[in-house]
Amino acid sequence: MRDALEKISHVSDSLLEPEMALSIVEDATDAIVIVRNDATIFFLNKQAEFLFGYHRSELYDKPIHMLVPEEIRERHSNHVATFLAEPRIRPMGLGMSLKGLRKDGSTFEAEINLSPLVVRQGLFVVAAVRKKRA
Repeated sequence: MRDALEKISHVSDSLLEPEMALSIVEDATDAIVIVRNDATIFFLNKQAEFLFGYHRSELYDKPIHMLVPEEIRERHSNHVATFLAEPRIRPMGLGMSLKGLRKDGSTFEAEINLSPLVVRQGLFVVAAVRKKRA
């Protein structure tokens, strides 16, 4: 048992190395968008750039609603506020059709999972976004 705990501890310490953590997020197969508690975009990975059609520099510090179709932005803002008031790991929009908005104005159906991330700098929300398959 002690050997197993030592191995887990060693792996856990390795995963906390900044370069490794960044690589895991950057190279994830899902689009990852990390949002601050003021609903502005803090980070996105390569898949998010590809899925939404923006270069990441165009989205840093911009409101998350830029990635949501205009007709649902107000409702989305309410959902963001509700999530931030009671953050927990969960899929977004159970029983609803979710859509993402690309830079070119086209939309896509999406599956989105949310995870709160509490760090020294405060609360962030990690959204894993995947284009829904037909």
